[in-house]
Amino acid sequence: MEQAPILNEHNKQEYPPMHTGGLSTPICFLHRVLFMVLAFVVIGCGSRESETDSYNFDEVLSEDCIDETEQYLSQSDTSDVWERYYTMSLDTVLNILSHTRYLTVNDYGWMGSPIEQWGCHIRMDSLCNNEMLVSLTKTHPAPVVRAMAFDILHNRRYNGCFQVLKDCLNDTATITWGDDVMLTESVASFRVSIMKIVNDGGCYTHFRMTPEQQQELDSILIFGENMGHIERQKWILDTLSPEHKYYSRIRSMYLDEGILESLPALARFRNEQDFVLIKEALSHYRDEGEGCDIACIGLKAVANWPDKRFWPMLKKIRTFVVYKHFTDADYSDLMRGCVNAAYYYFSPQAARYIRNFHRLTTGKMYVKEEYCYIFDGNKDVPECYKKMYNKWNK
Repeated sequence: MEQAPILNEHNKQEYPPMHTGGLSTPICFLHRVLFMVLAFVVIGCGSRESETDSYNFDEVLSEDCIDETEQYLSQSDTSDVWERYYTMSLDTVLNILSHTRYLTVNDYGWMGSPIEQWGCHIRMDSLCNNEMLVSLTKTHPAPVVRAMAFDILHNRRYNGCFQVLKDCLNDTATITWGDDVMLTESVASFRVSIMKIVNDGGCYTHFRMTPEQQQELDSILIFGENMGHIERQKWILDTLSPEHKYYSRIRSMYLDEGILESLPALARFRNEQDFVLIKEALSHYRDEGEGCDIACIGLKAVANWPDKRFWPMLKKIRTFVVYKHFTDADYSDLMRGCVNAAYYYFSPQAARYIRNFHRLTTGKMYVKEEYCYIFDGNKDVPECYKKMYNKWNK
């Protein structure tokens, strides 16, 4: 946002005091009033003109932009910064992008985005044809270059976009991208994300996948090996129905590829040989970091398979959270997972579990607002939870 111009000692004007003499008649009084009005008009116009003359747009550009660009632009004069961005060679663009792993895809230049990203995107778009962009997407050593080149192809509605996407699904180098909310994911995952954002959001100015292409992509992400770096795979696993044709593949994803998010999908099959896998995951509740994440995944699996044999473990985890780590933000997900898993038992025992959990943690840091969410989206609240639901939603 441009700063308002500030009057300083160099641009403000001083006016001598008006001398009115000893005028006292009504006519002279009117003359005095008219004279004062004219004086104020003159002062106002002079002040505005002075302010405009002193508003140095080069200085404003320097304040907002030079910190982001001085590592690439060695000249001290910033008056032609914009012109230089519009005249950069492709080699300069690629060199700039090769020194960062940060990519903006929406508001280039302003709204908090680095100015060089805006200039580089514009120049790459103007200098490269589709064949050059495909080559950059597939072969350039810099992750941000590969990501930006594909983004431009996507913006152009290039017909070969989907094939390029499939050819580069193994691009596991990471970048941080976005606008106000930043995400860190692989370059391949970034490409899938922007394709899905357009398809799901109804944007008709970019390339759109057909329903058949979407189905093919989802199938590749499930049955293709080593696709765990693509965030879209997690969403598919969350919504995948327990059909027999998926079982062996999902079990292999968990056991062989270490994709944790496949365990809740595996639990939907309720196969006895998987009981021990869920129990082992729950046993990590005392661990920190990744171990705690495994326990949270185990709780999601219990929500999909609420077997009574998991109940003692749910009680142990509740005791651990309440009496050991109720003020630790790292364990708030563990608490939420316990409550959510207990909910799907749909029993008076589960209702007591949730009520006691709420009673023991109400008012504690990080956990006092973690309960009502379990009823979100559930229009038909089970009878065993109605009393609790009515009390919490008054």
